[in-house]
Amino acid sequence: MKTRPIALTVALVLGVGVAGGAAQLGKIKKQAERIADEVVNTSKDAVNSAVARDDATYGVDGEHSSVLFKIKHAGTSNFWGRFDDLDGTWSFDPASPESASFSFVVRTSKINTGSRKRDKHLKSIDFFNTKQYPRMRFDSTSITRGEGGMFQMDGELTLVGETRPISAQLEYLGTGNYNGPIAAFEATFTVSRSEFGMSGFEGGVGDEVSVIISVEGPRQ
Repeated sequence: MKTRPIALTVALVLGVGVAGGAAQLGKIKKQAERIADEVVNTSKDAVNSAVARDDATYGVDGEHSSVLFKIKHAGTSNFWGRFDDLDGTWSFDPASPESASFSFVVRTSKINTGSRKRDKHLKSIDFFNTKQYPRMRFDSTSITRGEGGMFQMDGELTLVGETRPISAQLEYLGTGNYNGPIAAFEATFTVSRSEFGMSGFEGGVGDEVSVIISVEGPRQ
């Protein structure tokens, strides 16, 4: 970065010697310093632009990420549960969301509702059938800019051997530092469990399931 200012300074000094204007040396030095400052500022602008683009790839910090779901019980209360094992990679540049990519896998056997008896039932063939289908997967297909700083993420969810398109509302939470560079987002969507073959216990358990995925991930 310093080569150009030094070269210019030498050239200008030589020019003074040829012209015999030694009195102008101070002005020439100031001009060289101004050129050096412009080069440094240009370099800083380039670095800041690269940081703002934030097009890096991130993973999943399991200790600071959550997969939560909510479903009606007996047509009255909202019952909550979670999955305790999420893995995947993602990249997101808020300046060009169309270039983003999200791919995640959840181990369905790691379902956690606060009741071992209920968790065992949810792992059975009545619901997630975790022995035959130990994982569910999501892969994004497109991301577009929405309203109020939100984004719409379309993709495909594979669960219990069925793959269905879903649309999620995505909130990009930005970047930070926690033992290194990190970034985070939160996505919400709704699915019908019957579309994935889980149609039993109608009336006792609702059909519509609301899902919240909150991810913090380290830059890879």
